[in-house]
Amino acid sequence: MVHLDPAAAVFEARKNGWTRQQAARFLRARTIDPRAASGQRLEEFTDLYPWQWTPAEGEAFIAHLRSGTQPIQMSTVRTYEVTIPQQPLNTSRGAAGGREPAGRQR
Repeated sequence: MVHLDPAAAVFEARKNGWTRQQAARFLRARTIDPRAASGQRLEEFTDLYPWQWTPAEGEAFIAHLRSGTQPIQMSTVRTYEVTIPQQPLNTSRGAAGGREPAGRQR
């Protein structure tokens, strides 16, 4: 099977694998779901795949969340800063022997 968008397929497979790995560690949905949501929020904010993220995207994301009329609390910032780097979604090694699939440069 050939995917029309291989990068999107890799991203979806990584999310599914990460969720299974978390469940295999006996974590429950109430722990897994918010962790996955934080990574999804960063992905939506940057409009990049996680293997394209740099520290600058993380810093801009946190700055965005800390601004506005309802900024997030410092404890939430710390949770994001700890949770997002732990996700295998954020890796520079990638798939296919270290090569990343061609994909969106959103």
